[in-house]
Amino acid sequence: MYSRFLGFQRPYTWTSEQARDLFYNLWDAARAQESDEDVFPCFLGDIVLIKPEGQVVDGQQRLATIALLLAGIRANLSAGKGGNGIR
Repeated sequence: MYSRFLGFQRPYTWTSEQARDLFYNLWDAARAQESDEDVFPCFLGDIVLIKPEGQVVDGQQRLATIALLLAGIRANLSAGKGGNGIR
């Protein structure tokens, strides 16, 4: 999938705390689906694209943060650092 962020988007401003909150929200939703717990919705907010170009109009911060989280997970898994906890 290819997306392009438009020039009028504001710079990336999320803090480590905001990224951590997003990660734990996603983590909790995934764990709830694997167990007998009630599954709760995980609302990520709106993501607006212009088709067919795939230009991101709204949601740049969330998409970039999710991409960074996935890259970090991949790097840790490929380095054999699965570990027992999440930092």
